[in-house]
Amino acid sequence: MPVTTDGELGPGLQTQLSPQPRGHHESPLGTEPDVISSCRHSRSVAYLGLGAIFDSCGTEGARAYRLPAGSPTPTLPRGPLPLRPMHTDPDFATLATGRLRLRRSLPADAEAISAYRSDPAVHVNQGWDRTDPDGVRTEIVEMAGRVPGEPGGWVQFTVEELGTGRPVGDVGISPDDEDPDVMKIGYTIAPAFQGSGYATEAVGALVDYAFDVLGAEVVRAYADADNRRSTRVMEKVGLRLVERFEFTQDDGVWQIVRYELRSSERPAAI
Repeated sequence: MPVTTDGELGPGLQTQLSPQPRGHHESPLGTEPDVISSCRHSRSVAYLGLGAIFDSCGTEGARAYRLPAGSPTPTLPRGPLPLRPMHTDPDFATLATGRLRLRRSLPADAEAISAYRSDPAVHVNQGWDRTDPDGVRTEIVEMAGRVPGEPGGWVQFTVEELGTGRPVGDVGISPDDEDPDVMKIGYTIAPAFQGSGYATEAVGALVDYAFDVLGAEVVRAYADADNRRSTRVMEKVGLRLVERFEFTQDDGVWQIVRYELRSSERPAAI
């Protein structure tokens, strides 16, 4: 799912997936793509192609591969996860940060979202089935009936500047289909607003919301292994690398990383 750099890794979030030739098992992390975004790539998921990769490649088509020299070492969670369902938030209104507001996406946002998702630099590795305004609008309408934290698919928030109200990107959140206490996140920021730190700011607010309001035990995100700009956003909000694997779909092969943060491992508030 989109991507660029903010001063601390800007907007454009949807962790790109870069197809690799078959038989390619290693992806050095030194290459930096031009776009920032997190994986919401599964075409089987309703969230505009933003579905977390494990929805469609967790078993078939996925296999582990050797870490390249110098790559971050995956850190596996310690101990079993307590299985407890998350809360829902039927009264959700907005999330606010110092510069941004996250609100439910509306059909009226479709044109703006379509514009940056259709940008070749964003779209090439995102996996959206449709990026035209009507397609985006249809997905927003479908998600409108879901409550944040409710199983069954993604809920999308439009990210806009507090001062101007201009949309700068979108983020998504979805309970994992198999792990009831795991919340998946995805994000995309328009290229015009990348480089401003909006990515880290918006994703950080989303992570806090997943833990503090929805009661998630784990927040999870996926990205292309080569997309250091996007994985740095994950790292800045506290997520850690826990797995690397290869994913095959539609004759393309991707090297994927999975990042997670457990509630018990959240950094102390300053």
